Amino acid sequence: MKLTQHFVTVALVASVVLLAGCSQENNNFAPVSGTVTVKGKPQPNLIVSFLPVTQGEEAAIASSGLTDEQGHFTLKTTGADGVEGAMVGPHQVRIRNRIVLGAEDAVVPERSSAIKLPRNATDGSLSIDVPQEGVTTLKFEL
Repeated sequence: MKLTQHFVTVALVASVVLLAGCSQENNNFAPVSGTVTVKGKPQPNLIVSFLPVTQGEEAAIASSGLTDEQGHFTLKTTGADGVEGAMVGPHQVRIRNRIVLGAEDAVVPERSSAIKLPRNATDGSLSIDVPQEGVTTLKFEL
């Protein structure tokens, strides 16, 4: 019986430490959403990517989101355990066409059927500094 209580206590302490580590890690992320318009019209099927600008060996996790019919997007980190939002701090922003529907990461070069995006949308010259409280009213007017 004592061995079982000891095991339960160790498991409980390990769980608390693990959860504390995860919540501390999530403090580095903030909610980010907004809209993309091209020539004043909302644009669906665009991938909005935020690429953190880091110093030295600092870990960086990119975030991306897909625009809907109203041009609205919400960012989520890349990877299987994606977290809503983006890392707090400076980012390079890239916006590109999603040509292959149903495969967000399957991007092919722009074709005539895709909307032509200005160079600053695709070349990484757009930037933003994500504040600790996040930002949910971004407007990229291309």
